[in-house]
Amino acid sequence: MIRVKDYLLCNNGDFDVVFGPDRLLLPAMSMGCVGTVSGCASCDPVPFVRTYEAYIAGELEQARKAQKEATELCEIVGNGSNMAIFKAALELQGLPVTHMRLLHWI
Repeated sequence: MIRVKDYLLCNNGDFDVVFGPDRLLLPAMSMGCVGTVSGCASCDPVPFVRTYEAYIAGELEQARKAQKEATELCEIVGNGSNMAIFKAALELQGLPVTHMRLLHWI
């Protein structure tokens, strides 16, 4: 978060910044970021969308509640540390998933 202000000042402030850590979407937007690059939202985008929409509407208490839900989701799916968990979450939603590809080192 320390470098975010520097990114926000790029091109005299005429630069949109998206923030990486899912769990910091609301704090990042309060600093001026326009969104997040979220892996966890692939399992359930709803709390992230609610966080964004509530913040944009100026409903900070609703945004905080939605961010809490998003953070809990991130913790449930291991913050992206295990793709098998992501795939299981997608499968529970009825989305087609396949096996994990093997890594081939050259």
